[in-house]
Amino acid sequence: MKKIAGWNLALLFSGLLIIELTFGSWLSGGGLGAVHVPRDLVLQHDAKGIRSGGGVVRYSRDRWGLRGSHKNPSEINILTIGGSTTDEFYSDDAETWSARLQQKFVQAGFPAIIGNAGVNGHSSVGHILSLESWLSRIPNLKPKFILFYLGINDVALPARAEQDAIVAIGSWARIRRYIINNSIFIRLTRLIRGSFRAKQLRIAYENAPPKLVWQGNSPEIDGALYRKVVSTYGDRVRRLFELTTRMDALPVFISQRRGDAFFRNGVLFASSSDAAKNHQIQKLYNQEMLRTCQAVKAICIDLANQINLSEADFFDRIHTTPDGSDKIAAFLFEKLQRIVRKQLLHGQANTDSGTAKR
Repeated sequence: MKKIAGWNLALLFSGLLIIELTFGSWLSGGGLGAVHVPRDLVLQHDAKGIRSGGGVVRYSRDRWGLRGSHKNPSEINILTIGGSTTDEFYSDDAETWSARLQQKFVQAGFPAIIGNAGVNGHSSVGHILSLESWLSRIPNLKPKFILFYLGINDVALPARAEQDAIVAIGSWARIRRYIINNSIFIRLTRLIRGSFRAKQLRIAYENAPPKLVWQGNSPEIDGALYRKVVSTYGDRVRRLFELTTRMDALPVFISQRRGDAFFRNGVLFASSSDAAKNHQIQKLYNQEMLRTCQAVKAICIDLANQINLSEADFFDRIHTTPDGSDKIAAFLFEKLQRIVRKQLLHGQANTDSGTAKR
């Protein structure tokens, strides 16, 4: 009896091993086994309570962890990098500002293929780690442009590498991440739990746009108190520039604005006094990003001060609705179309990056 049980266990183990090797990604993971980014993921979840009208939203990432309509990383000529405002978990694959920007380029006759490398919660610390430890490992990923949509998470989160770790830290954590990323059985379990995970991920989102009230004068912010952290942020922007140019890509830095504070006829309206203060702090970070961007002669876009968005274009304090994302895409298309045309249609080197600053 024990022999039979032993043989049955051996057969079961052998069968499971064959299934893992056949359908898992142990042999085809592309060196991304320990990378802490969802891969080979398709979620169909109801956005009820997050967006007006709810509806089923398709959120997918390919085997390399990227969102987008591309079939192979070699097709991507524009890469977008940011936090949850680029990842856009509660926007359909075709509704993100990255996807809408691609649509606008294609409609204008540009052969643009945009890959979305947004990661929920990442600040510029995570963007640096993404370029160093994730995106650099994707075979044949050679974008001509990398668009960095950043700033909000740098204000909100501590600038620590472990906060945005893209590769698991420590031997056991790496082994665990490797198993999670490559096992077909774990992947199936995660897909089954997808609807529950979707609900859990709502912690980064709120279920209503902010209600703005009159705040009077803008709160006074002592810039000296933020000088060190803002300067360090500038150093990270410079590092992103260096990593991007090493990939022979053109970096584009885009400032961000929040959805919980707006000026109307010179008067500040915000959802709270804290929101008004965060709006002012965000300006310090945006100014440093633009200063550093201009110093390294990158392409600089001051979206925060120039785009026409209202609180109705936001799900919550920071995440844009599909309409808001479409406005972002339209704004960026107008700013980038001349430079992108040169690169994608004519292959010319960019010599007038400053034109995007205005």
